[in-house]
Amino acid sequence: MEWRKIKFIVITALVIAVSSCQTDDDAGTTVQPSPNSPDSDKYIKFLNGLYNDAQAFHLEVAYQSDAEPFSQSDDWNLTAENMQAVFDERPITPALNIPDTVRSVASGSDRNFTPAEIVDLADQHRKRLSTKVEPSVFVIFLDGYLEQDGEVVDKVVGVNISNTSVVAVFRPVIDSVGTTELQKRNIEQATLVHEIGHAIGLVNKGVPLTADHLDPEHEKHCINEDCVMYFENEVSGNMADFITGNLTPQDRILFKEDCLTDISGY
Repeated sequence: MEWRKIKFIVITALVIAVSSCQTDDDAGTTVQPSPNSPDSDKYIKFLNGLYNDAQAFHLEVAYQSDAEPFSQSDDWNLTAENMQAVFDERPITPALNIPDTVRSVASGSDRNFTPAEIVDLADQHRKRLSTKVEPSVFVIFLDGYLEQDGEVVDKVVGVNISNTSVVAVFRPVIDSVGTTELQKRNIEQATLVHEIGHAIGLVNKGVPLTADHLDPEHEKHCINEDCVMYFENEVSGNMADFITGNLTPQDRILFKEDCLTDISGY
């Protein structure tokens, strides 16, 4: 989801753009962008490699020491199955390493994180950068909340930094939303599916539309309320209801037809 100020509804998953390049006036030199900084050209190359050349896809996961994911080993199958559904729409099916690694990193002193700080954390902790044949998404679980324009947004559960393959998940928000351990694990995985969906170009975020399913009022989201990319399914009070109504043993694919068709047409 792309950030914009909303006075009465707090959205729980965002796609956020941040500037990446700055000049050191004293030294008279330009500080080079970090490898994880938003870059539209690099992002399109990431999508092209992902959908046309990938031999393996990697989901690299790090978590601050006080923000360990709720998900157990089998829970990651939900994200893996949804990524498999993505590649079922493509002529190639790379090996899926989901998750590739899950490791602890130092928590630091921050409790709130700006988009730029999330990029900085990716620079510090990401070990695997994407290549044409082995694209990757980096996820970091944070022991704190999103900070945007000087305000703490304590209902936001996850973000994808626009024009990057960087995702952050705010564990205290998941902890506050779920009422049972299983529900928290499912909310966590559904959030990952949603944010990875943004990272891989949905909705109209690099992968063009093949049908008229873009929400005109909530950019980068699907109008199908049963799709994980529908904006209201991100609101903390509705996420549990979404999972209850849409995650069953018979149907675990949270991306629905229009989004999958977009990918097939890329």
